[in-house]
Amino acid sequence: MLEAIILGIIQGITEFLPISSSAHLLLVSQLNESLGLGYDFAFQSTEFDIFLHIATFIAIAVVYRKEIGIIINKISANFSTSNTLIQNLVLMTIPAGIIGLFLYLTGFADSQNNLLVIFNLVFFGIVLIAADQFAKNNDKTPANAGLSSQSSSKPISPSDAVEAISLLSRKNSLFLGFAQSLALLRGVSRSGITTSVGIFLGLKRETALDIAFIISLPIFLAVTFAGILKMFLDPEPLSFGFQEAGFGFLAALISSIAFLLFFRKIIRIPRILSYFGIYRILVGIIMAIILL
Repeated sequence: MLEAIILGIIQGITEFLPISSSAHLLLVSQLNESLGLGYDFAFQSTEFDIFLHIATFIAIAVVYRKEIGIIINKISANFSTSNTLIQNLVLMTIPAGIIGLFLYLTGFADSQNNLLVIFNLVFFGIVLIAADQFAKNNDKTPANAGLSSQSSSKPISPSDAVEAISLLSRKNSLFLGFAQSLALLRGVSRSGITTSVGIFLGLKRETALDIAFIISLPIFLAVTFAGILKMFLDPEPLSFGFQEAGFGFLAALISSIAFLLFFRKIIRIPRILSYFGIYRILVGIIMAIILL
């Protein structure tokens, strides 16, 4: 039960901070074995991860309920004028869906290539540091992807991210879609890569972060549905019980909401992305020492 709570908390923290949840779940398991900590993570499986993904999905839906409501209202109020919004949301989702299906069918999504995880941690840590430099320039500009004047110190309203999605070009929407698809590889970080690409495209960091989480909802839903479908089509004895699933879910849900709100607040801190980038590089070095 304690192990399930630990995994749930790690999922909640690392899924939203740009440091890769999959890499940290692997690291915890390896540290447990290397240091002889005595925890038993043998129950962790794809089926257990489904419960964690459901918690993650609910957390995003709760935190971004206003933005989701605005999107639904815009589409239902006037479908014809919402074409661009719908089109861009689809373009941001399709690449991840296609690539995710490919990785799922080939079995690559379930593989744990340690070298790839280490490379992704380090490389995309450097990408975060580079994005931080772009963010400084974006914060100095009076406009943000066509939005009205918005300073970095002004709180972001729920409509800002939705309006930015509507105003992005089809090409930039596709860029964000492909960025999100990279997060399907272990060690990348969905929030990190999608936010970084949004910043490279000229968005302020807060808006880029909000878009990254909003467009991740369909992917989390698809991943969860695919996992549940696999459980029914290829049933195997579960490696965990009701208690592990329940406590892991609750731990993931509570920590997910807390750290999603936390990341939205600290994203405005100067050089914060660089700090996360440096952290990723250090974790990659530690993993290389332990695993290789």
